[in-house]
Amino acid sequence: MRFKIEAAFYVLKHVVGAFCYRFWSKLLVSPTDKTSISLSWTKDNPMAVNLLKKLEVIERFVNLAIIAQGILSYFALVKTRLVWKIHHHSSWLRTYSSNLPSEETVQRACQANILWGASSMLLVWIKTNIS
Repeated sequence: MRFKIEAAFYVLKHVVGAFCYRFWSKLLVSPTDKTSISLSWTKDNPMAVNLLKKLEVIERFVNLAIIAQGILSYFALVKTRLVWKIHHHSSWLRTYSSNLPSEETVQRACQANILWGASSMLLVWIKTNIS
């Protein structure tokens, strides 16, 4: 089970970017600052309320990243042929380890599909507006 958990954290960290949040607040003490801020944890203290809001935003960001990882896993299981088809046109793999694509392969295929769709829409717009 530990390997599965570590593999899930690897995907969250490197593929989805779940831990790349930068919601810094002036309320948080910087690592170079040696002074500490004493917060009295009451509902009347605005600094404590703002800090709790900041922590809630970070938690929501990570939860959305976990949902995104679930969607990538779903596409890998259900839309296998479509993912491989898109991936063959946009990128290459030296060897295939299994018939199922990884979450990273699905993510790259989705990126390529979005970029290809955006570029084709841009070309159509250019042809209609410049001609």
